Amino acid sequence: MAIVHDKQLLDFADPGPLDEAILDLPGFVNEVTDWTLQSAHSPNRTLAFAGALGLLAHLSGRSYRDSHGTRTNLYLIALGETGIGKEAPRQTNHRILELAGASDSVIDTAASGEGLEDRLAESPSLLMQADETETIFHQMRLATAQGERLSERFRRLFSASSNEYVLRAKANDMPLTVKNPHLTFLGTGTPEAFYDALNERAIVNGLYSRCLVIKANDEYLSAVPTVTPVPERIIAAAKLLRERELAFAGAGITVPMSAEAQDKYQSLMADFVAERRKLETGELKYARAILVRMPEKISKLALLSAISRDVAKPIIELGDLEWATKFVSHVSASMLHEAQFHVSEGKFDRLVKKALSFMKRTGGSIDRTSLLRAMHIDSQTFQRVVLTLHMCDMIEEEWLDRRKVVYTLKND
Repeated sequence: MAIVHDKQLLDFADPGPLDEAILDLPGFVNEVTDWTLQSAHSPNRTLAFAGALGLLAHLSGRSYRDSHGTRTNLYLIALGETGIGKEAPRQTNHRILELAGASDSVIDTAASGEGLEDRLAESPSLLMQADETETIFHQMRLATAQGERLSERFRRLFSASSNEYVLRAKANDMPLTVKNPHLTFLGTGTPEAFYDALNERAIVNGLYSRCLVIKANDEYLSAVPTVTPVPERIIAAAKLLRERELAFAGAGITVPMSAEAQDKYQSLMADFVAERRKLETGELKYARAILVRMPEKISKLALLSAISRDVAKPIIELGDLEWATKFVSHVSASMLHEAQFHVSEGKFDRLVKKALSFMKRTGGSIDRTSLLRAMHIDSQTFQRVVLTLHMCDMIEEEWLDRRKVVYTLKND
């Protein structure tokens, strides 16, 4: 993952949209994705794929683990503009879990960290599907006791899936312990609202770095849904995973890794150690937070790839690891690019990055009046921001007439 040094204000380049060729996992994930697309009014493959991946992560986490103890719990956030099909994947997952006898394991939200723990006590494997994810992140970004407790629960639960999690002690009761708690989070929202809900604290403390934030293309498609039953293969696979979770009480079956995959894994770990060292002496704390989570995410997704291909007898092959590496690398690069607009070294630096973020959202070009209104700052400070961007060779300006000026981001 290359760090961009030719610009003074941006450290990470935009990797562009996710190649739909990566949205391809043979077996369970593709089958669920295809069924979601058939039954959707606004079919979107990126969103449908994210929903199917989240469903498999939920079903398999207390059924399977890899030889390192890695589980499949994911914090997936799928972003897309309004009206492009964010509801369909959630409906699909609800329907499949109902048919598999696991409808009690899915919730829409949790108002507090305590409420989240209470649901985990009832169902140690829990899928939270939340629309308008920014409302949850906005709550967790606030420096309040309730917001911090919810954020702390999310962070702890992500790492507790291979261990035990001690619930809070209620009045006159001994604290309960949940073995291998498995929280999978599938959130949706719009890119602008989600990233506006982030701040440096949420990024650096590890909450953001635990997520996989996937951006869907903005193409709106309208279709007449094909009303068909959920395929029996999908229902059978979901039931099998549910039965194995109950049979093994969350301990899970170890999925083996082929010799080729093991060699590749060791090579990848060496590469990540070298990449991380590049950031150890710098000020990019948010980048270190994201980078350190990449190997774990790759392990989770390689395991999911193997399970998707063969639910009954999965084996992690070289291809699973290669796919997981491509997926996580692209998503992480996009997350790094977005995160840099929300961390700063002071008030003025924050304003400069805010201007860059607004220009990026408008396609890289915006007129002066619109940018000034969006920034909510006085004209003198605005002129300083624009001058800084000019001096750093980040933007160019074009005078359309004597009063109207358009600013355009320069290419990297």
